[in-house]
Amino acid sequence: MTVAPGPRTCSSAPAVWRLASRPSPPTREWSTWSGLDYRDGNWAIYHRKHTAGEGWSPEVRLALSVVEEPPRDLMIMLWQPAIAVEGEQIVVVAPGLHAFVLALTSTDGGETWTHKVVAGPVSNPQEVDLALEGGQAHVVWYQVADGNWEVFYNHSTDGGLTWLGVKRLTNDDPVTPYNSYDPAVAVADGAVHVVWADDHNGAFQLFYRRRGIEGTDWTTPVALTPYQPDGGAWHPDLVATDDGLRLVWEDYRDGNAEIYTMNSTNGGEICAGEQRGRGAEERASLPRSLAPALLCSEWGAATRLTDADGYSVLPQAAVFGRTAYFVWQDNRSSQWEVYFTKDRFRVYLPAVMRDE
Repeated sequence: MTVAPGPRTCSSAPAVWRLASRPSPPTREWSTWSGLDYRDGNWAIYHRKHTAGEGWSPEVRLALSVVEEPPRDLMIMLWQPAIAVEGEQIVVVAPGLHAFVLALTSTDGGETWTHKVVAGPVSNPQEVDLALEGGQAHVVWYQVADGNWEVFYNHSTDGGLTWLGVKRLTNDDPVTPYNSYDPAVAVADGAVHVVWADDHNGAFQLFYRRRGIEGTDWTTPVALTPYQPDGGAWHPDLVATDDGLRLVWEDYRDGNAEIYTMNSTNGGEICAGEQRGRGAEERASLPRSLAPALLCSEWGAATRLTDADGYSVLPQAAVFGRTAYFVWQDNRSSQWEVYFTKDRFRVYLPAVMRDE
């Protein structure tokens, strides 16, 4: 896969759901991916890694869906894997539909793997997301609970080998049809940040919660996007950069689906009263670890990344240093393609990804 402007070719939804790249020990760098594959007549999760100077490793099948013959009393369909990498530590998580959330972990760069259950039995888990920092893994997903779709969380302090307990992050009224979907998680300096789409106000908005360092209580949910009776906000993704948090999502405020982004430079803190809007210039001269504790500024204004006919949907984000990288699906040319842009100091450089 290459990044190139100009002529485009038709692309379908990629089988790779997350791509993570981190420096390993100083002698080498490598990237790794896990994705779905149907080659054996059943959905399975495969893994490969690319090492500088060595190329791609052979494919390794990590897990296979379970589908019994009719009447199919047992069906555990693995779906939508997410991946995170830190040094030689790799964690892959995936929902097993109708059954559990599964974690596949490696502490040796993918040479050996351990299977662990993050949550289960649970009802129809979907859309897992994963963040890894300092050996601590954080996973979010949504599932059916009390008749609604709700967001749940679990974490591990040993890189995914032991999971410490499921927590429900949303609690919509079971009598009403309100739901919470599409959670995204990021971790920065020990604090955990979660964003999801929720329609309990009558239209989908993005909501945010934060858990402080050392497992302090979760903050009250706060709406990050406005109420839009004729539109809504969906499919958020969230990453932590050296400058703070970057959020990207699919938004319908313009009449069609466009990609928007916003950022927080103070670790997601929500300001109130006379503190609103303070601290941008003062914080610039402070160490990152001190700025959130001493000053306060809100999440920034939403910035539109796309402006095209058709629909721009399903954004994903990755980060390296102070630069955030975004990909999304787009049908502006009357066929679905994968687009790419990067954002550093609010400069957007659109391009398109295509096979060569």
